[in-house]
Amino acid sequence: MNNIMTIVKKEFKDILRDRKTLLMTFVIPIIIMPLLFTFIFSSVSDMAAPSEDNRYKIVLDCDEPQIVQLFENAGIYELVKSDDPINAAYEGEITAYISANGINQALLENKIPTIDLYYDTTSQRALTAISSVQTIFSNYQNNYLASYLEANNLSSTLLQPFNYQEHAKDQESDGVSLMMLGMLIPMMIIGYSGSGITPIATDLGAGEKERGTLEPLLSTGVSRSSILIAKLIVTATFGTITSIFSGVGLLLAFKFGLSETMPLTINISIQSMLLIAVLAILYVLFISAVMLLVSTYARSIKEANTYLTPVTLIPVLLSVITMYTEPSSVSTAMMNIPILNVVIVIKEIIFNQLNYTHLYITFAWSVAYVIIAMVGAKMMYEKEEVVFRA
Repeated sequence: MNNIMTIVKKEFKDILRDRKTLLMTFVIPIIIMPLLFTFIFSSVSDMAAPSEDNRYKIVLDCDEPQIVQLFENAGIYELVKSDDPINAAYEGEITAYISANGINQALLENKIPTIDLYYDTTSQRALTAISSVQTIFSNYQNNYLASYLEANNLSSTLLQPFNYQEHAKDQESDGVSLMMLGMLIPMMIIGYSGSGITPIATDLGAGEKERGTLEPLLSTGVSRSSILIAKLIVTATFGTITSIFSGVGLLLAFKFGLSETMPLTINISIQSMLLIAVLAILYVLFISAVMLLVSTYARSIKEANTYLTPVTLIPVLLSVITMYTEPSSVSTAMMNIPILNVVIVIKEIIFNQLNYTHLYITFAWSVAYVIIAMVGAKMMYEKEEVVFRA
């Protein structure tokens, strides 16, 4: 045990001297993550509800003052003029061009009025604007029909024959917040921890070969198992720290950066956080052992980075695949797939839909995968042709 801790202290000292590693592990998650997600969600929020300085620019060709007034009162449109509004809409110079003349006259003549909408269908902003435009005309249509029915001594309630009363499983839960947390937290834990582990694993494996420091370490009489365990402790520690800091950065973005643009509530119990932390640690141990195995096999840092690229990407892809997966639609067979099972259980915890069978299967497989990866890495360390290949 003393030998292991001695190697751990040595590796920590070497790593902590590297400013780039410290920057990737500590600074970027805390600073970049809040800025990144604040920018992303503020952009999404601005499309749904544009600010005063960035309203939808539309050309409205309409001879009905009531409709024009509806657009002016909405507060999200800027009514502009254009000599060629159709091309301006298609080229993105304006958000949309709406031609809606003779609506009331057509309705009086029992005809169906036509509203022409011109916009760039490849623009997400234009699509969002058109959706709100159609809502305005739908409301105008409903008001017209209500007035028509009342004028003919009919109740306007005919337009709304049903009342919907929603009964949520958890009335106090914020569905949008849970959805965002369920999508982003697993991706941050799985994805960003890998970026923190890769440089450490590369340095402790292939890096020692290039520097020629592995041979003196092996000649000290310390068992190779002890050396491997020490390196795994160091790698997993930095991976865990990276995951924690990226999670903190994400929560800071939710708490402060998005408080005005997209307010979200964070309501995760201490028990849930501890379960997520345990799952994250098991994942970090597994991926650390795999990366050490690959790095030890590689001849150089360049070769190790080449091999580790898919190792880093596969977990991210699995987390993205399950981004929109609902916990209720998960099959038990999926819980046997490494990494994927961790992502699914974390989502179940966040959505308060934890299936304990899934949790136990994930714990069992996670421990098994860590052992398998460790055995594989130990076999690499015991092969002279692998350890000393250059």
